[in-house]
Amino acid sequence: MIEKTCRTCGYVGPAEDFVKQRRKCKKCQSEYNRIYSKQWRADNQEKIKEDKADYYAANAEDVKLKAKQWRDDNPEQKKINDKKWRDENLEHKRELDRKWAQEHSQQKYDHEKERRRRKAEIPGVCTDKDVDALYVKQGGRCTYCQEKLGDFHVDHIIPVVAEGCTHWPSNRQLLCPFCNVSKGKKSHEEYLEYRRIVGLPVFDNREAA
Repeated sequence: MIEKTCRTCGYVGPAEDFVKQRRKCKKCQSEYNRIYSKQWRADNQEKIKEDKADYYAANAEDVKLKAKQWRDDNPEQKKINDKKWRDENLEHKRELDRKWAQEHSQQKYDHEKERRRRKAEIPGVCTDKDVDALYVKQGGRCTYCQEKLGDFHVDHIIPVVAEGCTHWPSNRQLLCPFCNVSKGKKSHEEYLEYRRIVGLPVFDNREAA
């Protein structure tokens, strides 16, 4: 058996463990390629962006189809990726939201009008006294994150868009602004599962109450 010695790390081994016609083992060559590729990407950001833009322009429909297929096949990973992106790009996300609102003002108005109409048709009422009672019942803490409530939102446990929603106190809970906004149109159970998927703490003092 022919043995070779790696000139980088000193490893001695059979020829099949080495890059052909070079005195470097495959492990060292792989590490070199990784470092070189990382450095090349760091030095050529503009070229990479241009190449990606050119590829997208030439293959837009194919890229969109593949992206949609990936989202459909990986809904849980998409939620994790989306949350990570939002956390890392808060100001950019706010700017995108403001831009969208400006460009779709009529759509936003129609949506809000429809939301108010649906809420007006929902039975029940939750008074200030009921909210005070909820605060005491929850120990002054958000249902989901258990942080002490300062500013808070009065959330519908069964969301407004779902069948069975009421305004009665039995369908209301107090949430911190972050939890209420991230809960959105999700049901209680859907939101608990969402928090598990994206790695947020999962508490539920509704069950303990």
